[in-house]
Amino acid sequence: MGKSLPVVGIVAAVFGAAFSWAVVGPLVPFLVLLFLLAAALFLILERRATPVFLGVALALAGLSALLYFNPIVREGGTLVPRLPDLFNGPYQAALCVLAWVAILLARQERVEPAWMLAAGPVAAGIAILTMLFIPSNQFGNFGNGANILAGLLCLLLVAPMVLLLRAPADAEAAPTPVPPAFAPSPVRPVPGGLKPAGPPKTIPTVAAPLRKAPASSPPPAPQKRAPPK
Repeated sequence: MGKSLPVVGIVAAVFGAAFSWAVVGPLVPFLVLLFLLAAALFLILERRATPVFLGVALALAGLSALLYFNPIVREGGTLVPRLPDLFNGPYQAALCVLAWVAILLARQERVEPAWMLAAGPVAAGIAILTMLFIPSNQFGNFGNGANILAGLLCLLLVAPMVLLLRAPADAEAAPTPVPPAFAPSPVRPVPGGLKPAGPPKTIPTVAAPLRKAPASSPPPAPQKRAPPK
């Protein structure tokens, strides 16, 4: 999964730019929903606390794209604010940028240079604010200045993901060196003029077993003298 998340982040940035510039229509919410669910799956497969939490939050946010199809509801003599106007193009593009932010936060320990962690979310936030202030009837108009700004900011978000692609492989894959169980004790330096200590000497103790003397041979038998004649 080392290179998959940055690729998904690049797709999120491109989707945000495309939805800001020219891509509109009733199929966009379904496309955004499927993309966010796929991005959430890649985050959950990281099997770490932060990416899993971001993946679940991203999947729940993707379901809100379906609010585009909610009909107008009349309550008494008033009409509920029309949801398709709120959840039209600007909201769909903002969801894609949120997916990009989630991927950057999931790989924040590998973002180089470190200032990209501050510049990236700031650019993403400006892009989202620019999108939300674009009227829905003007969204997808390539000739509108705000649309062009939002799309360019989304394309700038590709740079951090490219840096993540060029980063080395995950450090988790490398085995951690384990120190030996019986490592030799460190040798302390000996001050000048002193001799290093020699091998330890054994000191006899009371509990030490006593060595038995070897058994002596029996005394020789006395010789009998012959009787006198």
